[in-house]
Amino acid sequence: MMRDEKMLKFIKDYMPDRKVSILELGSGRGGLSRYLTRELIKEDKLELFVATNISEIENNYNKKKASEEGIPDDKFRVDYGSFDDIQYDTESFDIVFSNEAFLHSQNKEKLMLEVARLVKQDGCCIISDILESPTVEKAKLTEVYSRLDLKSMGNHEMYEAKLTEAGMTKLFKEVSAESIIKHYGMVLYSATELKREELLGPNGVTQEFLD
Repeated sequence: MMRDEKMLKFIKDYMPDRKVSILELGSGRGGLSRYLTRELIKEDKLELFVATNISEIENNYNKKKASEEGIPDDKFRVDYGSFDDIQYDTESFDIVFSNEAFLHSQNKEKLMLEVARLVKQDGCCIISDILESPTVEKAKLTEVYSRLDLKSMGNHEMYEAKLTEAGMTKLFKEVSAESIIKHYGMVLYSATELKREELLGPNGVTQEFLD
């Protein structure tokens, strides 16, 4: 099952008898948030979807696409915001989720406590992220940290511990390298096979860079 379909099914199964308010932290260009909004509106299950992101360029794109797709303003909102400085009221949302964005946080422990603060008593949080292994040798990730301007990418044990400390109960956890291997494997294949000639063209990159 695709990730967007899996998440939609979880929302409908977990809260079958009411409309939900949802906050996405780090919404990017908004593809997943708009998909969930459209599908939940179809079933009259959405009260409000708030997509937050730090990039105004991506936010403007998200707003433009939502308008083109006919998503009503009273059901979908795009806010500028950093998840290192969250301004929403305590227990504001039935569901708080993030899709591969929390790794960019500079204070992941604080962020987990904020996520727990935002969720209603009977609500839930859903997190999908690119994580480092709890046992990784930090020296091996120096180049990754430098590229992303981070000191840590976070790990599932720390996330779970902080959310538990904040009073939340784990419903489901899946730890796997399969998705990231497929993703970056496709990036490698595209760069070295499918787009090789284009990348090495007159306005492209050098062979050294590609290697």
